[in-house]
Parts: sequence; structure tokens; C-alpha cells
Amino acid sequence: MKKRIITFTALLLILTLLAGCGGTAASSEPVSEPAAPTAEAIPEASAEESAEAPAAEEAPEEPAEVSAVEEEPEDTYVDEGPFDQPEVLSVKAIGCVDVEGPKLRAVAVEYGVDLAGAELDETTYELSGYFKDSVAAAWNNGDGQVGDVTKVYINDRPAVDETGKDSGRFAIIEVYTDYVGASEIPMMSDALATLTVSVTQTKDLTTEGGYTIPASEDALLNYTEGESSGGWFGGSGNTIDPDGYLIPDIDSFQYFTDDPGDYGADGPAFVGHDCFDEKTGNTYDELPVSYALSLPKGYHEDGKYAMVVLDNPAAMEGTHPIQSVLTSRSPARDQRMNFSNSK
Repeated sequence: MKKRIITFTALLLILTLLAGCGGTAASSEPVSEPAAPTAEAIPEASAEESAEAPAAEEAPEEPAEVSAVEEEPEDTYVDEGPFDQPEVLSVKAIGCVDVEGPKLRAVAVEYGVDLAGAELDETTYELSGYFKDSVAAAWNNGDGQVGDVTKVYINDRPAVDETGKDSGRFAIIEVYTDYVGASEIPMMSDALATLTVSVTQTKDLTTEGGYTIPASEDALLNYTEGESSGGWFGGSGNTIDPDGYLIPDIDSFQYFTDDPGDYGADGPAFVGHDCFDEKTGNTYDELPVSYALSLPKGYHEDGKYAMVVLDNPAAMEGTHPIQSVLTSRSPARDQRMNFSNSK
């Protein structure tokens, strides 16, 4: 029976293909429908056969499929200006999280006027900072170099955009990211050192609105300068401004800690009871444990989900859980390098 079904299906498929490609099976002649069988052609079942024939079972109803497509979140961003100050107002780093930790992806330069009509290109700005001066590429997957400007365009918000906008108050400067950073020093004492950046506008900008923003030798920073304490754990010594960066990759995380610091907190730390420290041998009646939490879209309490735990690296000096979120560090990085070297 299976062979007949398969043969019939294959024949039907061949006929269909021939019809679609203009083959002989697709005749333009009308095809007469087969005559319905007459009552005489259908033998009546005997009473004994009817009694022995099992009753046909009703097929269970298939549950209705639930669409997994989620609605796009409504765009609620509103730019409130100002729109009459022809000058740079702020510089904000736009970061991403790669296998070796946080990495600079772009810089958003905020102006006090609409930049519509201004001519921007890769030579309009000069960038410097820890990400460019101190981060070396352990493995370069492309033709660029750390710190290279790859794209400059206008946008109506501090965000990366595939095509850019015709108008808006933000100049977006994208930088080369197709590398694996070798330096882990900033992650030891300052998880966000790689997002510290200074920007210098090297050309005059003239807008359709009649404003001119002159070039300047003064660099704008998104951090406060400091001195490194030196050594492997010294870090950059700079402190990034709380409003000086965005990391869209980790927007879904909430942080629960008793020491919010500059990163903030969404609630208190978890309190463990009767805890034992394997390193020191000490025991604690109560021990606060900071943690970060990210729930999947559409989360509900009755669902079943995989749980991914990010452990805080031993070399981290800080205690805020954002450091675990930002620093996947060397194990993943080394695995990626070995994979690339094996090609």
C-alpha cells in the first residue's frame, strides 16, 4: 500500500510540474469528469459484514496554532530639542557586547540644531580614547584597524541606523568592530573603559536652516580624565559619565544589588542563609548576593525556559552585576580565535 501511495504521489508531482512548465500533461482540451458510480456497481455488504465492521473513530481535533510572531514595539522616542543652538551639546558612546567584553560600535554627537543639509563623511571627525589608543587586536577578521571610522550619517536619535536619516540633531560615527580585542586590562577595574571616547569636529558644518557649526580643536569627552594606578589591574584611570554611553545589547537586564554605584539598581540583593566560603572556610548566617536578571520577551510565570548563568570573573575588582553581563572574556574569545585559526 505504501509503494502505491508513493508512486501515485510521484506521478501527481510529475504531472503538476509538466503542467506548470508547459508539458504534454497540460492539455488545453477540456477533461471530462469521471461518471459517478451507479448503485448497481456498489455491492451491498451483508448483515454479518456490517455487524463485524468496526465503527469509524472520530479523529481528534487539532489544537489551534498560536502565532509566535510578536508585534513590533511602538516607537515612542520624541526629540525635544533644543533646535536653535548651533553647537555640540554632548557625546555619547554606543556600545555592543562581544566575546571579549564591551566594545565601541559608534559615537553619537548631539547638536543643538537640525543637521539637515550638512555634509558629513569619514573625515568630518577625529576620534581618540582608550578604545583606540590602548586596545590591540588579538585577531583581526577584516581589513580595518581598531579605531577606524567606517560610516558617518545623520540620525534623529542617538542610535545606529542602517541608512541614516535626512534630518535630525545627531551625527552618528560608526567605527570598525570586526576584531577580537587582546587587552583585558579595562575589564579588571573598569568594565566600561573601552567605551571612553573623545571627538573633535575637523570641518565646518552648514545646515539647510542657515546655521553654521564651526570646526574646533577642542575635543569633547564622554568621561572624566584620571590617572591609572598602574599594573595589570590599573585600568585606564578614567571614569565614564553615567549619561555618556548606551549599550542596546543589555537593555533587557535588571540589576539587584545593595551597592548601586554609578550603574544603578532595580532592587536589593538576594540574601543567602547559612553560607560557606570554600576559600576562607568562613560561614555566614546571612550573605547578600548581587545578581542581574534578563527575562525573555513574552515571559510568563507558568512557562518553561532555559536558564543561562553568567559568573562574575575572578579578576574583577568590582561587585556590581553589570560586570558579569559585560565580560564574557577570554574563554569565549580563545575559542573564537582557535576556530578562526583552524580554517
